[in-house]
Amino acid sequence: MSKRKTSFSMRMLVALVLGLALVVAVDLVGTNLGTIYTDFVQSEIIAWFGLLETGFLCFLRMLEY
Repeated sequence: MSKRKTSFSMRMLVALVLGLALVVAVDLVGTNLGTIYTDFVQSEIIAWFGLLETGFLCFLRMLEY
């Protein structure tokens, strides 16, 4: 995208949409797996995505300054 001269804001929006699609896809696939997913895996996925989200937001704040 950087070779096509796409703005930083557009790249961030694309990353947001792709991340949202990934989360929805993982959740839809996981709910079909049954109680193992809802009891154990879902909480771990939420924790890891929270960690990635926090790191990404800190990175964006760093770029702001």
